[in-house]
Amino acid sequence: MPTVDLSDARMRSYTAVCLVSRVEQTRPPPTDWIMMMHSMFLTPMRFRQISLVLLLIGSVLASQPSHAGTLTPCFTPGGDCTGLIVRQIEQAKSTLLVQAYSFTSPPIMQAMAQAKDRGVNVRVILDKSNEQPRYTGATYLTNHGIQVLVDHRVAIAHNKVMVIDDKHVITGSFNFTRAAQSSNAENVLVVADDAVLASAYTASFNKRAEVSRPLRQREDAASTGKPK
Repeated sequence: MPTVDLSDARMRSYTAVCLVSRVEQTRPPPTDWIMMMHSMFLTPMRFRQISLVLLLIGSVLASQPSHAGTLTPCFTPGGDCTGLIVRQIEQAKSTLLVQAYSFTSPPIMQAMAQAKDRGVNVRVILDKSNEQPRYTGATYLTNHGIQVLVDHRVAIAHNKVMVIDDKHVITGSFNFTRAAQSSNAENVLVVADDAVLASAYTASFNKRAEVSRPLRQREDAASTGKPK
């Protein structure tokens, strides 16, 4: 057999590959390894117990609902969070639930009115601060046939939430206002295709709706027009 100089790095690599190949050739098939481990460490009773536990774990994991949605965050200043919200509203097909504290964003309220016009069931709950002796965003919605409720039994109805088509949720610190987009540091999170989460927010909406009352507005504030 010829002599090989192992000081050469390439030859050392070649030798290592040969050794690994030799081990692979002599290694028992996977099934033999399993049987070997079983014979060395597991009695038949112990093997059945472990198998049962693994089956139970698999059953529990399989029964857990898979409801992880697609997450889209947005931040101000810097991000067009109003545009993100408007795009979600424009995709609404059947239902739109809205809970808001301040509500002065023309693009958002116009998108909601357009959703109503194309047959989407739009329902809104606002804080009582939206009842003003002047034309407001709440007035605009009412004039477009959208039912507006006021969550008046709490100190502040501070939710900023939308639920769309029973499967998409919009939430975060972002008030539906001009200031939230142009002046404040805010965040929005759109959770798409998460029916479980949407169901929880819908249940909360319905709970607040049950204890809310219709919007009260003065006659001089009910004139038609565009949001200002």
